[in-house]
Amino acid sequence: MRRFLKSLWPQFAIAVSSSAVQSGYLLAGISPPEPGRQLWGSFFWLTVLVWIQNDAKLRQRTPCYDFGFLLWMTAFVSVPWYLCSSSGFKRGALLLLLFLLLSVFPDYVMLIVWDALYG
Repeated sequence: MRRFLKSLWPQFAIAVSSSAVQSGYLLAGISPPEPGRQLWGSFFWLTVLVWIQNDAKLRQRTPCYDFGFLLWMTAFVSVPWYLCSSSGFKRGALLLLLFLLLSVFPDYVMLIVWDALYG
């Protein structure tokens, strides 16, 4: 379990840093710019795709030679497929839920800060 959590540090780091940046904007009284928020979200999902590529190499479970390219081109379908096929349905669904919760975490923190300041 410890090794598994170590492999997810980029996703946690991006979620926490995005939360800090967006909260900093709100504390300064400025609305976070939308392109910046989209950039943080893109970085997050890029780290998820890189994590899947590295996990497949470590497990030696790459289904085809061009797995990385296929993963990047069909990310919305291939991410849930890979998580469920490599870890089983229950664990894969939990991993997907973890990734989805981490992707929404900065917006949730931003709402909490907004409510604390202006609510």
